Amino acid sequence: MTKKYLENSHFSLLRVIRQKALFFKADPDYGTRVAKGLGLDIKEVERLANMTKEERAKATEK
Repeated sequence: MTKKYLENSHFSLLRVIRQKALFFKADPDYGTRVAKGLGLDIKEVERLANMTKEERAKATEK
């Protein structure tokens, strides 16, 4: 699954990034590898991982 696929599917890219932020929060190495594999912005994933649950939800809602 690539970023381009996600942009053209029914998945919300923001929701995917939010999920990868949780992976990063739990295990930074794993979260980084998954985000890189999907072509996501690692800095954005890390920024979201450092937010509270409420901040992360607000930052990724659309």
